[in-house]
Amino acid sequence: MLSIGEFSKLTQLTVKALRFYHEEGLLIPAFVDPETGYRYTDQSHIETARAITYLRSLEFSLSDIKELLHHRADEDLLNILERQQSIVKERIKQLRKAALSIDRFILEERQARAMAHAVNNVQEKKLEPLRVAGIRMKGKYSDCGQAFARIGRSLGLD
Repeated sequence: MLSIGEFSKLTQLTVKALRFYHEEGLLIPAFVDPETGYRYTDQSHIETARAITYLRSLEFSLSDIKELLHHRADEDLLNILERQQSIVKERIKQLRKAALSIDRFILEERQARAMAHAVNNVQEKKLEPLRVAGIRMKGKYSDCGQAFARIGRSLGLD
């Protein structure tokens, strides 16, 4: 029999995790001292502990792990693994969307900061006097040439 501390060292699960898994019915110790409450496990539980660690790394919920450990039929295992695979794929899709959204936000924020920086760097310059003329008009873009000619005539620039 192994104490919970020894079992923890062998399986690399914390004592706290082992107690939690016991409370959840995932990893039942071989013996619990009624007077002290100390838990003792035998070596046959090492594979179960490794299986729990592996399934947790695949992001299985504790209830799914419990189901897997208690119903070890091959068909059940395949169904559970396929369900978990679809959950993981959906999560990947959501995380990719989140990453793209963050990328867009970062890009827009950098552009906004660059614009704000450019606005703060306004410089005043003195220019020689120059003629400025404008005309308001409605029409097609192709009519602009006639409007420019009208401006030129009015300024005496024939």
